[in-house]
Amino acid sequence: TVISPYAFYSKKSLQKINTPNVTTIGSGAFSYCSIREFVCFQHGVFTGAPVFNGVSNIKKLIVPFFNTLSSYQFIANCSRLEIVDVNSGAVIKTYQLTFFPMD
Repeated sequence: TVISPYAFYSKKSLQKINTPNVTTIGSGAFSYCSIREFVCFQHGVFTGAPVFNGVSNIKKLIVPFFNTLSSYQFIANCSRLEIVDVNSGAVIKTYQLTFFPMD
């Protein structure tokens, strides 16, 4: 299953996604939406950047089998993020995990 670029962009009714079926998540798919939790235990890829941008409510992001195909961050401006579980074998540069408060 593919989540297209900007599929849930700015969607305010989205709270939680827990899916075993997603294999590809496009650029900006969850940017500026109200999601609080995203969990996926499937092997997959983030194809663009940032996938999660300006998601001020997200507290939990669990994607232990995902890799990123982008050289840019896939998480940005997520000031309330408390739990992050990403692929330990993934090539993820430190600037791909950008946490700073939204004003």
